[in-house]
Amino acid sequence: MLGGMGICGRKLCCNTFLSEFAPVSIKMAKEQNLSLNPTKISGVCGRLMCCLKNEQETYEYLNSKLPNVGEKLKTKDGVVGEVQRVDVLRQKVKLIVEDENGDKEIQEYKIDDLLMRKKKPQGCQGCSKGCNNKNQGCNKGERLDELQRNGYRIIQDPGRFCFGMDAVLLSDFAQVKNGGRVLDLGTGTGILPILMEAKTKAVHLTGLEIQPEMAEMAARSVKLNHLEDKIEIVEGDIKEASAIFSHDSFDTITSNPPYMIGQHGLKNPSETKAIARHEILCTFADITAAAKKLLKNKGKLFLVHRTFRLSEILCQLSKDGLEPKRIRFVHPYIDKEPNIFLLEAVKGGKSRMTVEPPLIVYQKEGKYTEEIYKIYGMNPEE
Repeated sequence: MLGGMGICGRKLCCNTFLSEFAPVSIKMAKEQNLSLNPTKISGVCGRLMCCLKNEQETYEYLNSKLPNVGEKLKTKDGVVGEVQRVDVLRQKVKLIVEDENGDKEIQEYKIDDLLMRKKKPQGCQGCSKGCNNKNQGCNKGERLDELQRNGYRIIQDPGRFCFGMDAVLLSDFAQVKNGGRVLDLGTGTGILPILMEAKTKAVHLTGLEIQPEMAEMAARSVKLNHLEDKIEIVEGDIKEASAIFSHDSFDTITSNPPYMIGQHGLKNPSETKAIARHEILCTFADITAAAKKLLKNKGKLFLVHRTFRLSEILCQLSKDGLEPKRIRFVHPYIDKEPNIFLLEAVKGGKSRMTVEPPLIVYQKEGKYTEEIYKIYGMNPEE
């Protein structure tokens, strides 16, 4: 996409930061209470607007707190009524209630003023029927995903955060010398240490994660794959990493950091997802400061980030003595601008950077390129 403005008045997402074109369905528009008029929910390309997908998780979370239309509810002051309409964003409900004379009227209530029944949890969504979650290492609501490497699997919770393509691409781009020690800053589900254990000959890999629930889940994935002797998950803050680990102790550091700063983009009400996507608990400067202290001389930092922040990132890396050495831009299609990039920086390296051939994600809509299939360890014919 060469450029343009969306109906929201901002630059097109596919031209600024969108890394891949996920499937979008009309069901998403229905769940978001949008008009089903194609002219109002389609982008300039003619497809359903990508922001329907971007905002779907937020709406799913907000809808989970609301009753269903037609449900009978009681307010905290004893009024009984039938749900006539719900306002997802304002978190308000309109009830049809009867007065003392039997006349019906519509009254609006905040969700906190209603006595709500708890919705039943959906449970595990990734395993086959008859799966015993506990035997597989899953808790209720979690799922198991195959990683197509060494038979490894990973535990994920759709209600918190699931890894994306950027993490898989970074695991392929990063290089580790034989017998090297690796640290992943902000490991999340533990996807990078697990994939890199399968792809490299690192002697040991450590994942640092600040969120206790995510760190605990990542540790269960490590145990599930019997990798306790190779991978360690540490709960801790990136800003305190230099106090947690010895200085100059890692050959390689990886990071798939939060992309968004300030109020850029819609912030997910789920705290876990918001922390993963927005610079809430750490900034990019915190990551480079940690890498500067923890990498050995000539040690390497590998990261993935959005192209709209490239200038800022290059400046910050050089400021902390981490010289950018290799970069690869990732394009959704061969005729589209890149929206993410993979970067290698060397501690104490000399000023010289190589730009590698571009990585193209899709050869056509819904069909990955052969290189993407190879990175995922999948057969395109399957």
